[in-house]
Amino acid sequence: MKKNNVPLLRFDGFSGDWERVKLSDNANFAKGNGYSKADLVDLGTPIILYGRLYTNYQTAINEIDTFADIRKNAVLSKGGEVIVPASGETAEDIARASVVVDSGVILGGDLNIVTADKAIAPEFLALSLSNGTPHKELSKRAQGKSVVHIRNSDLREVILHLPELDEQSAIAELFQNIDDTIDLKRQEHEKTLNIKKAMLDKMFPKGGADAPEIRFTGFTKPWVRRKLDEICDLYSGLTYSPADVTESDGTFVLRSSNVKGGEIVDADNVYVNSTAVNCINVAVGDVIVVVRNGSRNLIGKHGQIKRPMPNTVIGAFMSGLRPIQPEFTNALLDTSHFDFEIAQNLGATINQITNGMFKQMVFSVPTDDDEQSKIGNFFCNLDTLLKAQHEELEKLQSIKKACLSKMFV
Repeated sequence: MKKNNVPLLRFDGFSGDWERVKLSDNANFAKGNGYSKADLVDLGTPIILYGRLYTNYQTAINEIDTFADIRKNAVLSKGGEVIVPASGETAEDIARASVVVDSGVILGGDLNIVTADKAIAPEFLALSLSNGTPHKELSKRAQGKSVVHIRNSDLREVILHLPELDEQSAIAELFQNIDDTIDLKRQEHEKTLNIKKAMLDKMFPKGGADAPEIRFTGFTKPWVRRKLDEICDLYSGLTYSPADVTESDGTFVLRSSNVKGGEIVDADNVYVNSTAVNCINVAVGDVIVVVRNGSRNLIGKHGQIKRPMPNTVIGAFMSGLRPIQPEFTNALLDTSHFDFEIAQNLGATINQITNGMFKQMVFSVPTDDDEQSKIGNFFCNLDTLLKAQHEELEKLQSIKKACLSKMFV
């Protein structure tokens, strides 16, 4: 077999070139059979449908929560098979592979099944097909317009770059550990999101009630109904022309793309000549709301200014809220009641909320400033935790991406 180069990053103790082999010389190929979502049942034999590799991708699949009844012609795993979807929406997405860890799992139709010989660790093969040179090769081979396809005949032609089996196993174990850590952190993040959702539901009144289900100790006064412009000042954004756009030394204009996850982020930033600005700068504590967008789902998306942003204004399709209690108001706009108010005010044809509409929106608020402050701080702390968890997830995913790019030939 022809020798090839080594990867940029390698574990200590391993040396020598990786071997270049053809997958068809080292594996057998088969196809899954039948089955679709309509065949799923509450209890039965575990089954993997090809959509699992898109909606819940894992390098190694060892927990399955979908079931079906075994048919006469069902294809069952023996454990260690590598499965590749036979169809998908894009050539890039379709070139992904997973290992079926357990035996006795039904492998549904539209799955290519690769059973490698003992010289190839299944997890390493799945990682190579999904991320290494074979991934690019399969993406080029994928054919189709609205739906693209990969066939076993394409997989047979794949060229693998293989180290010794011990090194394959070490690489596979590393990425399994990274994936396990990412899954754990993702679960922690989702748990915090669910806590926030539950507390927003219980710490703000529902259905005309004058008090929420959960309150901080010492507060008993009924909440009152207030128009939005009674608890904050509203201001409009800047209308500018293409001729006003300049380089990064101008005035920063916040747009819909700069609002993400309740924060203000960098995203295709736009700057205009300061001479064109005729609106006020944003300030720490302001809540910026998307009021017009081609997508109705984005109306009401908002983020709070958490840090000083001098020489920064909002765009024409945004509204600025300058609240008396910034954290409380930001939490108020996270509630389902705000979503309801947005839905009630949106027109049938134009996806827009005006400042006049905002001023007429009515919300229940505590009469005690201290209660507003405690609620605001509670949700501010939750948001800080969510941000830290999200950043940790992104860091882990970046580490994984960097390792994938350097540990395969």
